[in-house]
Parts: sequence; C-alpha cells; structure tokens
Amino acid sequence: MAEGEVREIGPELCVSHLTAASYFSSLTRNSNGRFKAAFASAYGDDKPVSMWSASAYAQVKLFEKAPGSAS
Repeated sequence: MAEGEVREIGPELCVSHLTAASYFSSLTRNSNGRFKAAFASAYGDDKPVSMWSASAYAQVKLFEKAPGSAS
C-alpha cells in the first residue's frame, strides 16, 4: 500500500499497517521539501508526489548523467 492509498482509505483505518516504499512524500526533510517544490513548479500544486513520480524523476536524472547522453 502506498501513501495515496492510505490517504484514500483514511489514516485512521490504516493504524498498525506497514508500508514499504521507495519514497514517502510525508517525510519532513529539507531535500524532500525542495523536491516537492520543484515537482509542484513543474507539474502544478494539484499533482501529488508519489513513489511512482519520484522514481520516474530519478530515472530521468540518472539517464541524463549516463555516459553518452545528449545532455
């Protein structure tokens, strides 16, 4: 289960459930705040940041840094 599903189900109904994911938008770290601000700037405030969008963003950044990329 991901954060979006917890949001839809309701956190009160998910007490004691464990979630394992590659990204949690609810983390309160400076780096996460910067990432969420950049994401909102690029895609709009109404788009939630999920583990899926964070992973896709990371993949594009890794591709950009790959040897022989067109960056």
